[in-house]
Amino acid sequence: MSHADSLREGYARYSARDFSFVDDLFAPDVRWSVPGPQGELHGAEAVKDFFAGLTEMFGAHRIDLVDSVETEDRLWCYVHHTFTSLDGRPHTVEAVHRWQLADGKVIAMDEVADTVAFGVAAAANFPVLILSMYWQGLTTRGALMGGYGGLFSAVILVLL
Repeated sequence: MSHADSLREGYARYSARDFSFVDDLFAPDVRWSVPGPQGELHGAEAVKDFFAGLTEMFGAHRIDLVDSVETEDRLWCYVHHTFTSLDGRPHTVEAVHRWQLADGKVIAMDEVADTVAFGVAAAANFPVLILSMYWQGLTTRGALMGGYGGLFSAVILVLL
């Protein structure tokens, strides 16, 4: 089985929210680097925690491997992220994943993605998520206002 075949299976399991693939495919001390405030992550457990956090931000998240280039210890994957925001809107983001492998296990992954598209996908959900976690008195009206505020700020950032 090629590295691309292994990672294609990993993407499918991720998309089904079966994060146990991390234990099967990743080295325990994997280095994980994707755009965002979380910074660089170290260790398989940190990666699984990161994935679990994404499930709170998006109703669904699928990653499809479109094309790949493989060498003995590296794999470059061109992928499409398809997100469904918590309000049901779909979003698509294109990215490149650079995987480094040793002894059949992933030891590092770096992602280069369209971070503005990720921001738009998450912007409407983020204020509502934060408000619901820290404000017990949040009402439906307040959640809607938070969602509209996030959407408005995302549109302004895209226009800039």
